[in-house]
Formats: sequence, C-alpha cells, structure tokens
Amino acid sequence: MNGMLAHMREMLSLHGGMALKLSVVVWTVAVLAAVFFVMQA
Repeated sequence: MNGMLAHMREMLSLHGGMALKLSVVVWTVAVLAAVFFVMQA
C-alpha cells in the first residue's frame, strides 16, 4: 500500500497538471454515469 502511494506521489510530481485534469475528467464521467444509472432505475 505504501509503495503504491509513493508511486502515485511520484507520478503526480512528474505530471501534476496532467494528472489533475485527468482525475477531474474521470470524476466527472463517474458522477455522470452514477446519475444516469439512478435516473434509469
């Protein structure tokens, strides 16, 4: 678990802005998918 966190921190320091944009996109898609599934049910 600690190695994973260290690796993620390394990746973030390497491409901070890119990772931030990517995570925002992923979160937006996840939220939209959740809302879509709730509306369908």
